[in-house]
Amino acid sequence: MIHFALIFFMVILNIFAVDVPNVKELYRLSIETKEVEKKKEFRQKILTLAPESEYGIFSKAWFKEIAGDYSQAEELYSEAILLNSKLTMAFLNRGRIKLRNSDNQGAVSDFLSAKELEPKNAEVYGFLCYSMRYENDRSTGMNYCNQAVELDPKSIFSYYSRSTFKLESGDSRGALKDANKIIEISPKDPLGWEARGSIYITLNNKKAGCADLSRSGELGNTAVYDNMKEFCK
Repeated sequence: MIHFALIFFMVILNIFAVDVPNVKELYRLSIETKEVEKKKEFRQKILTLAPESEYGIFSKAWFKEIAGDYSQAEELYSEAILLNSKLTMAFLNRGRIKLRNSDNQGAVSDFLSAKELEPKNAEVYGFLCYSMRYENDRSTGMNYCNQAVELDPKSIFSYYSRSTFKLESGDSRGALKDANKIIEISPKDPLGWEARGSIYITLNNKKAGCADLSRSGELGNTAVYDNMKEFCK
């Protein structure tokens, strides 16, 4: 009986030994920073301090995701959500994985859950916009696109999502305008050049399109070279 009580005491002691406020602060910092190396640093600290907490499991999921193990990452994000259904980024990241796997309906469901938790988060609206680009209901998707830009007019992802949505809607001029805005905001980011290049190619302006895709590749987006093999012969 004494032995059992000692074990129970040690378990309770370990639970309370976790510095919850510090772990939550590390999680917040890991969300706010845009630097991947900083995210790694904060999330590794979380794993050291509280590996089985919702923040620890979220961190495990994120490391799996960046390593390309999307199936395991999705499962771990789901575990984190079961522990804490208010983790916006867990819904957002799981939704991105579903989107990657062409599960658009599942992705939209996760993004809507994220929107309920953070109705002023531009990134959430950007993903809703992007994930609804093939839906028949164009007005709802377009509203999400516009909200993303309104909430963060400096976000290149917001403009990229809206540009893609407009292109799928047949609004090439509007798509081109948004792609130009990305380049204006961040000329050294390959995303804008890829977006504009794709639009030009859709408009049969291969010379301008291939020049933009080439520029995107020079800026580090080497995946565009596969598209160039098809369109820029």
